[in-house]
Amino acid sequence: MIPLFDTHCDAPHYLYKHNKSLKDSTGHVSLEKAEIFSPYIQVAAIWCTCADSSTALESFRATINKFDNECRSNGCDLVRDRIGLIASAERQATGDSSAGFIYCIEDCGFITNLDILSEVYDRGVRILIPMWGKTNALGGSHESEEGLTCLGRDILTEAAKMGFILDISHASVRSSYDIMDIAEKTRCPVIASHSNSQEFFKHSRNLNKEQIERLVSLNGIIGHSLCPWHLAENGEADLSTVIGNIESLISLAGEDNVCFGCDLDGTDLPKGFGDITSLEPLHAELSKKFSPLTADKIYFKNAYQKFQQFLK
Repeated sequence: MIPLFDTHCDAPHYLYKHNKSLKDSTGHVSLEKAEIFSPYIQVAAIWCTCADSSTALESFRATINKFDNECRSNGCDLVRDRIGLIASAERQATGDSSAGFIYCIEDCGFITNLDILSEVYDRGVRILIPMWGKTNALGGSHESEEGLTCLGRDILTEAAKMGFILDISHASVRSSYDIMDIAEKTRCPVIASHSNSQEFFKHSRNLNKEQIERLVSLNGIIGHSLCPWHLAENGEADLSTVIGNIESLISLAGEDNVCFGCDLDGTDLPKGFGDITSLEPLHAELSKKFSPLTADKIYFKNAYQKFQQFLK
């Protein structure tokens, strides 16, 4: 089997919105579809973009409750720390677990005080994507030129001290540097969970060379996204486009700092890609393009090694 560590999917939101089961979801991610991967570690993002903060908090609670129950019902691991991460990989090797999930919040605009920040940490969330679109209480996204607000700096500084991993995907250029400044000062982990290369395709959601170099200098990792709109004009992406972006990321970040952050259940997919099972033949293509060792690094080893360092 192929080991897989994917740093971003939107399965929790998909399951909650459509009232589906994690076992046999009709979306991109399900346990049945993922049986071809082992160990399988997946960052599960809880998307919290709502009209107001109270609605977003209610949505967070309802979505994480649903996904908690799905994981417990299907014998999955909810990973909160380094020991839990290693234990999940080992349990999967013996057949005692089908997958390990790490929680992320995507759009943290509703986290406006330390009580809410503590609540989401206590619920098992370990990764924060501060913004998603336009601007929120914490700062500007890729759709703006704004950086972090004063509140954003305060909340994310406390989050860093608490043990969260900060994520610059969806951030504006200014916000990304503000977030990386906090990571550097507090020595907390920082990643780009699902971002592509500006050198390959110009899009505001993609990272420029300087952002990538700064992230790598902070021991970060970049997850390649399958969102076709971030890979090609008019979303006309295919297998060659995917491989081209991965090659660009490797040339800028090095092959030890690139992984997958596919954005499954959160986006359309390139031509020829249907769901998580499409990653199986892609492994063979990357093995031919680069090497089997490089393919294994991108699929599992890089993220697994980094997250052992990132998680407390």
